[in-house]
Amino acid sequence: MNEQIHRLDALRSRLNHGGGALLCPGPMSRNCVDAILEIGRARQIPFVIIASRQQIDSREMGGGYANGWDTRSFASYVRERDADGGLLLARDHGGPWQNERESGLDADAAMASALDSYRTDLEAGFDLIHLDPGKNLEGIPDPEERVALFLERTKTLLAALHDHSRSLGIAPGFEVGTDMGPVGEMAPSTWVPWVERLLDFCREEGLPRPDFLVTPVETRVMETRNVGKLEVKCIDQTSVQQHQGLREWVAFCRRHGLFMKVHNADYSAQHVLTGLSAAGVHAVNVAPEFGVVETRAFLGLLHEVNRLDLRDRLVDLALERGQFKKWLLPNSRATDFDRTVISGHYLFATEPFREIRAEALRACAPRGIDMDRMLREAVRQSVLRYVIAFQAAVGRA
Repeated sequence: MNEQIHRLDALRSRLNHGGGALLCPGPMSRNCVDAILEIGRARQIPFVIIASRQQIDSREMGGGYANGWDTRSFASYVRERDADGGLLLARDHGGPWQNERESGLDADAAMASALDSYRTDLEAGFDLIHLDPGKNLEGIPDPEERVALFLERTKTLLAALHDHSRSLGIAPGFEVGTDMGPVGEMAPSTWVPWVERLLDFCREEGLPRPDFLVTPVETRVMETRNVGKLEVKCIDQTSVQQHQGLREWVAFCRRHGLFMKVHNADYSAQHVLTGLSAAGVHAVNVAPEFGVVETRAFLGLLHEVNRLDLRDRLVDLALERGQFKKWLLPNSRATDFDRTVISGHYLFATEPFREIRAEALRACAPRGIDMDRMLREAVRQSVLRYVIAFQAAVGRA
């Protein structure tokens, strides 16, 4: 518990003293995690690695697509390599129906399954837990009813996880809210009351206040670009800082002592990133971009070593699995190659990809190419883009 308290206290102190926005990257692959570890050590800056339940889940829930890790093996991998303790581990979008294996379950069963997953997170030493019971609310037409159910499920999850944390002798931080689905799409005027009611509940029940609040500020990832209104409408850092919804959320979080979190910042322009940090956003989630960067670098390597047959096998695999579909824009013009770039990282832990990878390694050896080092470097540069932008906003780039 002492190590966890130290990590969380150090994080809270940094965010309270204006260190610039914190990057919270997703663990898209082993190379991605290794690149994050390298940057953290070299620059002595913290990261919060945020794992969705599709990327990493408990062994009982099938693990996840990220390197074939389950919750415990992922946590062990990071802790063994983070000698300075600068990395925090977080559950991203935990909650009922957030793992595809829960589709078809009724509400009680899905909540029970989600709590089992969360308990494994806590037992594995995760520092931050995102409570997101926002799935399967589309069938409730009344917005107030949707928000009320979202709030009640958030309360239930928070109370249960607080009890389990106490039994383990730990004190994790919590993140609440969502930017997804029929709740996440609501305006601040609809959101604010439920957050205030949650804070009242925490005070009345003696439960820990959440550290982070996810704030929907019109960032949205589709294909390999950000198509949110913040990206489209704001032409420079000043216009980002003056964005009305962003300003309202910054003021609300300051008033209530919450750290403001923005999700879906992938592919954002530099002026958007510096604008978010300068406006007072505390933390930013980025995940798919890093998987796309590694996939694109791998495909480029196959071209460099003249193994276009392996490229074609990977394209066929991506098209067969179809995991690009949720990222496609309406009337998309994405080619088969584009669809492979979008979804390649979902395949990294599969046996067909491992076979392609093994052949690529053999093709690289005679040329003296260190494939994994090259792929890590591609991801590292992508991660550094965010680090540099956020530090530039406070004059420390």
